[in-house]
Amino acid sequence: MDTSKAPAAAELASPIQRLCEEWYPKVHVAIFGDQYPRPTDSLQVVIEPKVVVEVGGDRVEVPAYAHEGVIRVSSESLARMRDDYRGMLVHELTHISQRYRGVPDEAVWIREGIADYVRHKYYEKDIEAKLRLGPDGRLKGYPETASYLYGLQENRVKLAKQGYRQSYTVAAAFLFWLEEHANKNIVPVLNLALREHRYSERLFGQFCGAPLDDLWRQFFDRSLPHQAGSPPRSTPVRRRPTPNSAFQVL
Repeated sequence: MDTSKAPAAAELASPIQRLCEEWYPKVHVAIFGDQYPRPTDSLQVVIEPKVVVEVGGDRVEVPAYAHEGVIRVSSESLARMRDDYRGMLVHELTHISQRYRGVPDEAVWIREGIADYVRHKYYEKDIEAKLRLGPDGRLKGYPETASYLYGLQENRVKLAKQGYRQSYTVAAAFLFWLEEHANKNIVPVLNLALREHRYSERLFGQFCGAPLDDLWRQFFDRSLPHQAGSPPRSTPVRRRPTPNSAFQVL
């Protein structure tokens, strides 16, 4: 723990350290299993007034950022998130475990989706295998506490076509739905493929029985409100789990 740049946050050093020591191993097992070695057993958390990263050539301020074995955390964000920073740290610990060496642009949503999947399934325990949508197909009913989804809701973002590219909690819900309805091992399958530079959208057809965009349309349709007695238009693909082990070499 390093709070030298933000001494006012020193009181959080011990609880953050305890959380990281407990959850880093749990996070790794959740996405890799207990046979795949962790990329590092030495973590550093640096708290500083602001965390700024480059995104597409722009400098953007973010609440936290993970790279290699270091998590940088904004003390300003900690002050605003006194009761919610732990989930954010679990998300960043997932990135430490993932340690992908380059991610194709078309798969960035999976990286962030897996991190939010871990956060909301295992830590927050509030994940849903659906989105809360209104009849118009836009998000509806999310409170301000669900900050990412609430922001998309307020901006009336369209999700019908390739909505998974909104990433984070949207992608997490989609991945959880795939796990529930198509292949219970899909998250570790995708995670390992990204770690070993073997990712391709063909994996969705191979392990979930349909192309990615078809699966999204099924998920989106089943998230829409339906009248009583009126079933969704589409039927989810059902496949048996991956043979032998979810962590096998694909």
